[in-house]
Amino acid sequence: MLLKLFTLVFDAQNHKFLSYELDVFCNKHKIIDIKYQLIQVNNNYFWTVAVLYENFIQVKNNTPKQTEIVDPLFENLQVWRNQTAQAKGFPPYIIATNKQLLQIAELKPTTLEALKQINKFGAKTIENYGSFIIEIVKNYINDGTTK
Repeated sequence: MLLKLFTLVFDAQNHKFLSYELDVFCNKHKIIDIKYQLIQVNNNYFWTVAVLYENFIQVKNNTPKQTEIVDPLFENLQVWRNQTAQAKGFPPYIIATNKQLLQIAELKPTTLEALKQINKFGAKTIENYGSFIIEIVKNYINDGTTK
């Protein structure tokens, strides 16, 4: 097991903690445990987060694992999916599997109609999450980031 420490800075302008680096890290590793502490220095607030983790390993059939996939759009989609699933209290694969996210990253659909091309992406999934996915894809196409 390995340990990594993060300090999340409070962005007063947007009224939130900046957690993107932590989110991406957690999507790429097998998380064993997380401990956190809110710290105040003068009038500034920080979350200190300790993550106990293991690296993903290569499976026997040489299927690439998350750590081997280098695609910023895929990573952005994963972060959104995992945050959404956590907020709703269910596993990320309920929203979309990694295979579906890879297909979205490859096809880069920019309409709800185009999302119907994604394997096993049903009408309910498109209705519930399609607009968010399309926004992430369009932002990536326009400037290579998510908003």
